[in-house]
Amino acid sequence: MKFCTLLLGAVLTLGCVAHPRLTGPGQVISTAPVSLTTNEPRPHLRLEDDVKPTAYSVDLTVSPNSTAFSGTVRIDLQLSQPRRTLWLNATGLKISHARVQSSSGAQEAQVVFQDRDFLALELATRVPAGLLKLVLTFTGRVTESDSTGIFREKENGDFYLFTQFESQFARAAFPCLDQPNFKTPWRLTLHVPEAFVAVSNTPVQETHREALGMKSVTFRPTLPLPSYLVAFGVGPFDHVQFRPAGRNHVPVGLYMPRGHKGEERLAADVTPKGLELLEDYFDMPYPYEKLDLLAMPVAVTFGAMENAGLITATQRSLLATPEERSISSDRATIDNVLHELSHQWFGDLVTTAWWDDLWLNESFATWLTSKMEARYRPDWPTQVMRVRAQSDAFDVDRLASARAVRQPILVATDMGNIFDSITYQKGAAVIEMFENWVTPELFQRGVQSYMRKYAFGTATAPQFLAEISAAAGRDVAIPFATFLDQAGVPLVTSTVQCSPKNEATLSLTQSRYLPLGAPRQEERLWQIPVCASYPSAGSTRMACTLMTSREGVLPLPGTHGCPAWVWPDSNSSGYYLSNPTGNGLAQVWDRAGVALSPATRIGLIGAARAGVDSGDRSPAELLTLVARAVQDPDPSVQEAAVEAAWIPSNLLTKTLEAPYSRFLQKTFGPLAQKVGFAAKPGEDAEIKILRPALMELLGLRGQATSVIQDARKLARAYLEDPASVDANIAPTALLLAAHSGDAKLQDAFIDRAAHARNRKQMQLLLAGLGEFDAPELVQRSLNLVLDPRFDPRESLAVLEGDASSLSRGQRDGSLHSREQVYEFVKKNYDALARVLPPESVRSLGFPAALFCEAGLRKDAGAFFTERMKTVVGGPRALSHVLEAIDICIAQKAALTPKLSVFLSRY
Repeated sequence: MKFCTLLLGAVLTLGCVAHPRLTGPGQVISTAPVSLTTNEPRPHLRLEDDVKPTAYSVDLTVSPNSTAFSGTVRIDLQLSQPRRTLWLNATGLKISHARVQSSSGAQEAQVVFQDRDFLALELATRVPAGLLKLVLTFTGRVTESDSTGIFREKENGDFYLFTQFESQFARAAFPCLDQPNFKTPWRLTLHVPEAFVAVSNTPVQETHREALGMKSVTFRPTLPLPSYLVAFGVGPFDHVQFRPAGRNHVPVGLYMPRGHKGEERLAADVTPKGLELLEDYFDMPYPYEKLDLLAMPVAVTFGAMENAGLITATQRSLLATPEERSISSDRATIDNVLHELSHQWFGDLVTTAWWDDLWLNESFATWLTSKMEARYRPDWPTQVMRVRAQSDAFDVDRLASARAVRQPILVATDMGNIFDSITYQKGAAVIEMFENWVTPELFQRGVQSYMRKYAFGTATAPQFLAEISAAAGRDVAIPFATFLDQAGVPLVTSTVQCSPKNEATLSLTQSRYLPLGAPRQEERLWQIPVCASYPSAGSTRMACTLMTSREGVLPLPGTHGCPAWVWPDSNSSGYYLSNPTGNGLAQVWDRAGVALSPATRIGLIGAARAGVDSGDRSPAELLTLVARAVQDPDPSVQEAAVEAAWIPSNLLTKTLEAPYSRFLQKTFGPLAQKVGFAAKPGEDAEIKILRPALMELLGLRGQATSVIQDARKLARAYLEDPASVDANIAPTALLLAAHSGDAKLQDAFIDRAAHARNRKQMQLLLAGLGEFDAPELVQRSLNLVLDPRFDPRESLAVLEGDASSLSRGQRDGSLHSREQVYEFVKKNYDALARVLPPESVRSLGFPAALFCEAGLRKDAGAFFTERMKTVVGGPRALSHVLEAIDICIAQKAALTPKLSVFLSRY
């Protein structure tokens, strides 16, 4: 599953995805508990393994035009011991009848307990061990403001039904044993209005007309699947068939809300090709009968979902008109499709046994997506993209409140913490590091062995690492576990030791990296594969070691005396931060230059930035390096310089704002003039990525008049005709225009957003509305979050900005707008919690992270602590927010005087 990311400040990166529902604000479905009349204790989080499903048959009557549904489920169960009480999962379902058939005969079952997760059925007499058939009839509700269970969305006047069952939401659609370790075949029959299309994991087996304009659609039985991978959609869909793909010529296609045909061209290309690339990697055919994509209208709280044979994803992730396509949106589409395709093997064919090993699914799919992108689009800078993604993990993992990749799921709220950049980006980066350590060829051999051994079953992290170790011929599990089971980013400090007669060595010391203001933590020890690059005999060499203790030594073969430079993280492929002593960063940059890969040069800039954040390096060192990096011939490196040049406004006093703007204009102005606001025929794709980042920096923080004026012209043109503005620059143009815009411009934004038939345009304008800066306009924009003209899942963009852009104006805006946003959330918290999906409620604390005052931290803690206790993922999200404020306070005290000295020359 792909998650969406909300960026708030230099120290906070949190994911927003679907999570289990808890009692509290934002809950959509609730079930009044039924008194327990059995002596058996209520299960805690998960069901016992002594009752196992072996097959399901689900019969549902559903319609997009109704918020009610009904159904019958037949479950074949295997009992390992006699039982009188059967426990199942059910959320918000009313059970009207339950009957059991066993070897001792048939009997009725009574519901004796039901709460938000569990259902207890009691029998008149104990049933023996062995096979059991259970039949339940039930009714439930379709959700409209949530994106879990069975939910419906509206597009151009039509309603559509969709499902989202990960992680524990199948229980909201039908009673079941809702755990990943229970993999069984499923047979699904849907009774739907005759005019609608119904689609599920498998092809349709038969369709029959029924009374009252209904029809029954029965799908072929699935291969063994856990409940969370079952899926269906119902509505007036359009369908486009792609070419058959793979070794078995699997049918491939896409279902979409009607009116969007022609927007699927990129998906039509990448889906079959991606399937074939993955077959080659796994040396195994695609395991299911067909592959369909299903596009959902609203920007739901997950980006995409890997349901076997029926991948669901947001419209925005899959569809685009030619004028809407940009380099960024194309990459997002390709990334989404390849990620979910990777899951068809890693996650669907072989499934994690329990949610504490979710990283096995998501880390692997994230890592493999990058490899497949490199094969699908060899012209892309995939190594650079990997380093950028890794930096997202660093941003969270460096916090003292960070969690481990493999997090034990002990209480229900733990489920809200596992779909984040630690699982996705950190896990992928650690896999990348150990793949390089054992070699890609041996690692792939281990993956293939793992797939064959556990196909159609479940597996755990130890089993996966055992297969990799067997293929590699050495133990991977122990060093891997040091990254898997403890939080934090290692900091590797290095010093070159050399003499005229001997080969040079690199002295290494490891510690946990922590930024200024983070509470000190106990020392931790990792087993780190460290690879250093250095010059030798006219070429660049690499030396590697596994650092297993606090200190280590890495010989540098082929050197005589001191090498001109050494960089202790070749190609930025290690999950650690490098800290060369002395003037190591500047020396490497000046002496190595383009001998280092772009990914390595970007990693070097990131190391300088991390050194400033921890207080180990001065802002002057970073900004001097930025001024050098902007001269780099690679646009990706130039973009990294833009990223590093952003100084949080909290660190700038009023007297420093003008010299900081002059520094930016002097440093980046020439590049901006060269790049320009308008795209040039045949220009490098990376220039199209660089342009908006560069213009946003100069417009928002550099106060470059010409940039702002050009943005206003483009914004006016966009409001007249969105197709007239290059999609690569449109988000930034709207952002910059809004930031200094007036009421008339805001009126135009609101009117265009309210009447947009195209969701991408509406979402772009809503994000832009969060950028207006005048106090009265800020308030007006905030009121749109609860405006009935907009879906709250989309209007929330006014509060948080558009995660697909570099929307730093929102996270780093003026003081009064921060205060207004914060006060708006506090005043309207209950109203927001009622209309937002439960999994989005935790984001309501994020505006507090924009502040840098102890008084505000105290106020935020007092206001949010109790409220977040009942919100999924809320406690950890709030801990990140409060730590972000602490870090900002400490950095302001330590860094602002040093910034003053550096900027005094401008």
